[in-house]
Amino acid sequence: RYYHTLHNYARARDLLTEALPHAESSWGRDHPNTLALLSQLGLTASRLGEPEQARAIMEEVTDLARQQATDSTGQLRLAGFLNILGSLNLLDGDANAARALFEESLLAVGNTLGPDHLALAPLRNNLACTLQDLGDYAAAETYLRQTRDAYLQHMGPDHQRSVEALANLALNTLLQSGPAAAR
Repeated sequence: RYYHTLHNYARARDLLTEALPHAESSWGRDHPNTLALLSQLGLTASRLGEPEQARAIMEEVTDLARQQATDSTGQLRLAGFLNILGSLNLLDGDANAARALFEESLLAVGNTLGPDHLALAPLRNNLACTLQDLGDYAAAETYLRQTRDAYLQHMGPDHQRSVEALANLALNTLLQSGPAAAR
């Protein structure tokens, strides 16, 4: 993670690739620690401009995590992987696939932590941005309002997340109104 954090993705990939066989022999391919290592490898591939490899890795990680999502910890782990895979789909222009993954992620976290938990805010924001890409501004507004309300309640009006949530809601209003209303 150190090299990944410093944006030396090529070195991070080398080290993650070197660590992977050891993780698999110690824990197995489907162990949570191995899945975390694989997801870091997928993120690194994405940062290195290798979207096909990133997607393939994250699809495998997500499939393995789905099989393990039998308790709250497994559900939360799955939600993180779904969110990453959804983001990759969105970057690739597949907003419908991203929407399904973000909805699944939101459901997993909401069922585990409850409907008002702050951890839902970034997931709702991701889903809202995807809905904007799909032209469903009314649905996006619902999620953006929930995101804004959660950040305002838990972090206050001066926190960066609160300000970003308000800006996202304003942008959605502009997009929903169309060019004629902006004049």
